[in-house]
Amino acid sequence: MRTIYAKSRYTGQMLSSATHFRYTAVMDNLTRAKHRGMHNLVLPKTDPFWDTNYPPNGWNCRCQVEAITLSEAKRRGLKVREDSNGINGIADIDFAYNPGKTDKLDEILAKKKDRFKLNTKLTSKEVNAILKDLGNFTKQKDLYVWKKGLNDMVDEVIVKNNQKTPLNVVQVGLLSKFISETASKLLNKEVKSGGMILTKKELSHARPQRKEAYNHAFRVEEMKEIVDVLNDENRAYVDLRDKHKNIVFIFEDKKDKTKLNLIPIEISKFHKKFKMKNYVITLDKADKEDIFGFIKGKKIQKIKQ
Repeated sequence: MRTIYAKSRYTGQMLSSATHFRYTAVMDNLTRAKHRGMHNLVLPKTDPFWDTNYPPNGWNCRCQVEAITLSEAKRRGLKVREDSNGINGIADIDFAYNPGKTDKLDEILAKKKDRFKLNTKLTSKEVNAILKDLGNFTKQKDLYVWKKGLNDMVDEVIVKNNQKTPLNVVQVGLLSKFISETASKLLNKEVKSGGMILTKKELSHARPQRKEAYNHAFRVEEMKEIVDVLNDENRAYVDLRDKHKNIVFIFEDKKDKTKLNLIPIEISKFHKKFKMKNYVITLDKADKEDIFGFIKGKKIQKIKQ
């Protein structure tokens, strides 16, 4: 679980505007001496030191890495090193890798499956049932990472109104091959499968303070549903209306039965800054009757019937 947390943090930190990483240890009587010695170490986030020493660096390690800018480090009186020359690594042998840059978890799972099949005394039916559950691990791991990143961004940008947070973009889903191929036929243009992202700019654009005046604002709890919605093919539609021509995910407003929540996905051009094909354009509400009218008139078509 700590490794999955680390993978989520690393992904967001590398996409942020922060240039450096600061190593932080808990600094109590349970902290290892080597880990304590790394506390407040500041290095460029691209330094190779982090390839083998990005925490967790051992069983039950509670250390973390904070992404900071150079000016922030200097303002806080932290010593900034240009590189890691002369610094010895501290990670235990089983942890000497960066969880954000490897599929180590998938490798470990594959080995556990092989050992399980060889050593178990369960029936083949019981084995298959367990292996099926294990097979869902990768998907659940990705969903967990995406939700953690989304929740962090919503808390910073919307709840705390911290527009200076270095967290600039998070992945919120994966556009499946089925959806991309179906949408390509309906839109008569190529739609590529792949990651879907939400940027700080688009999240800020959809903040309640801006949209609540005309009753189009997502509530915080609805924003935190984005990952679940975008990974449910039954919520996917193709919007064939003029000036739209994209994919839109639709879900119910639980507090206002006259409204539907819409998450349109840009699929026709790359995001200029992050070079992503599929990204959330905005978050919006619409009258349920209007949307049902468009669906009846086939201007909006459900992808999975």
